[in-house]
Amino acid sequence: MKKLLLALLLFPLLCNAQSDHIDILQENRIDAATGDSIMHTYWFVLARATIGDPLNLFFRITRINNEYFLDVKAMDAGDNMVIARGEPLDLLLDDGNKIRLYNSEYEASCIGCGARGYAGSDAQGVLLTYPIYKADLQKLQYRYPDKVRLYNADGYWYKRIDVNNSDVFIHEINLISNSRARN
Repeated sequence: MKKLLLALLLFPLLCNAQSDHIDILQENRIDAATGDSIMHTYWFVLARATIGDPLNLFFRITRINNEYFLDVKAMDAGDNMVIARGEPLDLLLDDGNKIRLYNSEYEASCIGCGARGYAGSDAQGVLLTYPIYKADLQKLQYRYPDKVRLYNADGYWYKRIDVNNSDVFIHEINLISNSRARN
């Protein structure tokens, strides 16, 4: 009886725990046709929606050969989104500095495009790619992002990044930076 009670008390904690510190990549391969080394981390939460702010942001880090990219999925329960090519994304770091990345392609939202799975598959979303330059990558390996500002056609969204999500972000940057390509 005590074990059952203990299991019932711990079950919600185990279900809600984010298993975000995964020390493996979702994809790590060498493309047979091009010879390119392709690596992706898993998708993780960058910033969650709150009351009055329905925007969810998810991220993964991509590495193709020695080029790095921040992939962002933005999902909004309400309006359509348009992110133009060259629109910036600002990461405000814990030391007060800012890293500005630029969207590589024009993207208009579609239903389900910002979802990581079934949840959110009925919401408007976009998948964005931001190249990360060497100097910015070096900063991101040691400085935690505190806030993110995502620019769009109508202005911008401004979100605080939870400390746990910030820890995961820097962990994933370092994981992909230190990984070797596999066949």
